[in-house]
Amino acid sequence: MFTLVTGDLGIVGRWRAVCVTALSDQTATLQRSGSLSAGKFNIIPTVINIGSGLALMGVGAFFCDLVLLYFIKKSNFYRDKKFEEVK
Repeated sequence: MFTLVTGDLGIVGRWRAVCVTALSDQTATLQRSGSLSAGKFNIIPTVINIGSGLALMGVGAFFCDLVLLYFIKKSNFYRDKKFEEVK
């Protein structure tokens, strides 16, 4: 299952060799058993995943603004740059 790594590759080289060997063994096993197949494309999960990603980015921006506006010492500087005061 795992190959014997000869020579001094260092810890990273040995780890890569073991991971590549394990991955190729798993792929070969899946290909022999016939269970490695792609599913059909479906627009609904794709749209849901894209929408979720955009929503998470929006929540991240909201919390960054919240921290910058209320929790740091120089919040007045950020507030002046973000908002325009109407006179």
